[in-house]
Amino acid sequence: MEIKETEKEEGSFADIFIDKSTGRAYKLFKSYQHPNIDKFDYGELEFNAYRKRVFESEKKAYQITQNCKLLNDRSLFPIFYGTPTITKVYNSKGADVSNNYLLDCCLDLEYIQGENNKLGLIDKNDFNTTYSINIDAIIREMKDAGIGFTIDMSIISTIKTFKLIDFAIVDFCTLQPEFYNKQKPE
Repeated sequence: MEIKETEKEEGSFADIFIDKSTGRAYKLFKSYQHPNIDKFDYGELEFNAYRKRVFESEKKAYQITQNCKLLNDRSLFPIFYGTPTITKVYNSKGADVSNNYLLDCCLDLEYIQGENNKLGLIDKNDFNTTYSINIDAIIREMKDAGIGFTIDMSIISTIKTFKLIDFAIVDFCTLQPEFYNKQKPE
């Protein structure tokens, strides 16, 4: 599958390519070659391996949201369509920028239009009142289902509805090479 940039939002780990005509958002993880990333002190192989671990953690979390009846029934998350392999990425000028991305690390999600806020920056009491819900109870349900990393979660909201995004099964910090390599069995 090829991605042509028409509308894009930039994140720290991935860029989100939005296709409003299909209602899809493709979260494509950045590679070491991407010009807008902090490479830390990692080499290219270590950096890309770290990003792939983060992708896998997010992918597994989205799979849980689709397969867990308690979470899926409440329409709290965008639809997760899977993980397409991307063959080419073109920027808005038509140039091939595929080397800026990990082409096998893409989440195909339902595009949600609305205001995007980090969970930690919202007034939970106002949020709970507005949507007649208990966000802390939802987070507990997510953790019980195996989604352990919610601290960086965002909420895309409109006047009537909301969806939760940016969560994973483990804290990304534990996947950084300096920690991950110590955890691996020898």
